[in-house]
Amino acid sequence: MHNSKSLENQKDSLGAFLKQRDTSKELCNMYCAIIDYYSKYQNTFIKHNDNVIQDELELMVNLTSTFIQFLINKNISN
Repeated sequence: MHNSKSLENQKDSLGAFLKQRDTSKELCNMYCAIIDYYSKYQNTFIKHNDNVIQDELELMVNLTSTFIQFLINKNISN
C-alpha cells in the first residue's frame, strides 16, 4: 500500500485498492472483515502473548498466504 501502517490500519487503503481493480463489493467487504478478525487474532495470540494455539497455526499461515496471493494477483491482473 506504499505506507508504513500496520495491517489493521490498512482497511481504507485495501478497500480502495480492491475497488480500483473491479473487485465485487461483497468480496471487498468479506476481505476487510476477515482481515479485521485476522488482526485481532494476531494481536491476542501472537503479537502480545506469543501464545498461538498449535492446532490453529496452519490456518493462520494459510490465511496469510491467501491474503498476499490475492493482492498480488489483483495487482498483476489490472
